[in-house]
Amino acid sequence: MKDDQGSAPRRGRWFINWKRELLETLAILGVALLVAGVWFGTHPQDWLRLCQSGAIPFLPTPTPRPLLVVVVSTPTPDSGDSRLFTLHYNESSFYLLNASGSSLDDVSSLAFERLDASGRPQNSFSGQAWAGEQASLAHDTCNGIEIEGRGPFSRPAGCAAVSSLLTVPESAELIFWTTATGSETFRVLWQEEPVGECQVATGECSFYLP
Repeated sequence: MKDDQGSAPRRGRWFINWKRELLETLAILGVALLVAGVWFGTHPQDWLRLCQSGAIPFLPTPTPRPLLVVVVSTPTPDSGDSRLFTLHYNESSFYLLNASGSSLDDVSSLAFERLDASGRPQNSFSGQAWAGEQASLAHDTCNGIEIEGRGPFSRPAGCAAVSSLLTVPESAELIFWTTATGSETFRVLWQEEPVGECQVATGECSFYLP
């Protein structure tokens, strides 16, 4: 019994000493890691050289990775899509303005069609009616259609001169751009091929010709 009673304090002292030594070792290791972290943080090139030389074997040597380059391209219009034309319209009139920078030689190749809710053509107008007065349309000039007894008209500010102007009655079948039940759009055709579609409500629209 005496031996057991004497060994208990010794085991207790040993455990306390072991615990103190462990804490001291951990404290020293922590300080060393802190110092190393600060030093390598301010000397990144030395850290990289150590890693590459194998002096720190447990750290892999950084492997350069190829740079990922993302190229974002902006769609470029076809070379033929170079001639800009704008339309200006309201419940009283319709104007075509040549904003292309060059002359349109044959307005008779243009046509316009009102579309119903299913996309089927309704009222239509052919540029041949304009061509009867003037076949071509110079840059910064316009052609127009005005409805009798209505106003104001929608002649655009950029229109330096009116090349051909038609005045039509309210009942004319060729009126395609005004508000109508079951129709919200009209389309532009060039040589019988669609080149643009416009909303009636907006009052302005643009399209390109080849």
